[in-house]
Amino acid sequence: MWHQLIDKKESFKETSSTAMFGFAMTLGVKNGLLPKEPYAAASKKAWNAITGYINEDGKIREICVGTGQSNDLNFYLTRPRIVGDLHGQAALLWFTYSMLLDEK
Repeated sequence: MWHQLIDKKESFKETSSTAMFGFAMTLGVKNGLLPKEPYAAASKKAWNAITGYINEDGKIREICVGTGQSNDLNFYLTRPRIVGDLHGQAALLWFTYSMLLDEK
């Protein structure tokens, strides 16, 4: 899982970014734009992690709300987390689709 702030381990593990990165890496590998290793293993790891964040209604949790800009680190570290927000749900669907595609 990628964190809400990717270079700050104290930030929470964020699902929409993990799904977007996983989607991009999966398509990159399957379309020959990225080398299979290390990217296929990284996207598989992201997939295995993110599936644990989907509830029984198919909604994904740990989505950071839309965020503006600030010079204050705490502004980002305290962003609310929501369940089922469409930008997280859409990223999950993209990632799911990419995992189901056959390699070229």
